[in-house]
Amino acid sequence: MDCTASTLRTEHGNIAKIAIIIDNATWHNKLTPESEPPKRAWKKESVVEWLTARKIKFETYMTKAELIPLAFNHLPPKEFIVDKIANKYDIEIVRIPVKHCVLNPIELAWAGLKNYRVAGGMWS
Repeated sequence: MDCTASTLRTEHGNIAKIAIIIDNATWHNKLTPESEPPKRAWKKESVVEWLTARKIKFETYMTKAELIPLAFNHLPPKEFIVDKIANKYDIEIVRIPVKHCVLNPIELAWAGLKNYRVAGGMWS
């Protein structure tokens, strides 16, 4: 993404408004390490480390079952890696709503290509 954003900004200059349209695929929605929440599968030591790194107060005698809700009550705001990179290059990210792949231009292009192929225009 960094390479794509950099290339777009270089080719279109600093004045142009650039938007990248993405769907909600998992790889588009990876959180930055700073905003990643703790996992329930983590061991107690990992949860304690997560809380300590964020300066969240807790008692040492607390169990993992008590620490997890505490951590979830202090979650940082979600920050996606894609958004962070796009902001660096002044590019807007537009996300297609979940289950609305028909709004994705690439899906329309694929549908057109498939129809062309069925009509005998390609690979016949």
